[in-house]
Amino acid sequence: MSADERRLAVFEVSAKHRGDREYFNRLFYEIQHGGCEGFMAFLLGWEQPDTIELRSPPRTRGLMEQKISGLRGPERWWYEVLCEGSLPATDFGFDEAHWEDASKSVRRDSFRQAYQAWMAERRYQGEIVGPSEFGGILRDMCPAVNSTRPTEDGDRIWKYVFPPLGACRAAFSKYMGGEEQISWPD
Repeated sequence: MSADERRLAVFEVSAKHRGDREYFNRLFYEIQHGGCEGFMAFLLGWEQPDTIELRSPPRTRGLMEQKISGLRGPERWWYEVLCEGSLPATDFGFDEAHWEDASKSVRRDSFRQAYQAWMAERRYQGEIVGPSEFGGILRDMCPAVNSTRPTEDGDRIWKYVFPPLGACRAAFSKYMGGEEQISWPD
């Protein structure tokens, strides 16, 4: 179990019997008349198949949704950037120019300022992290991000170079422990 998993398993349950008093009355009757004992006997006699690892919780969509809803700070901000599908540009707006198809570079200071502006509007997202911690968290979430220092108008400017959007989303999914379980907007 990872540190961000608050439950051992999260499942989505059908709404088929929502409000069905008769169904639940029968269920409670069974529980009160030997159902618990019968279930315990079943569990005590159950032999664990080799294919089931009880120490690893199942990776369900519900578990991933719970982990995403618990994101805070830089992780939450980066998740929202990935959902938006565009990188913050120097004016704190979003640069829509084909991130899906190619790597994109963004000034590091502007990128971090966009994060700080986002955090300033969200009181309960935690403390704003410093530049080096921010960079470390970003690299944890997207290991393929690189830093460069090209010359622009005679000045050397630090920039982040991000792989295409799909690669960033795949890296974040892996960071979250779900591989393909995050449903990204189109």
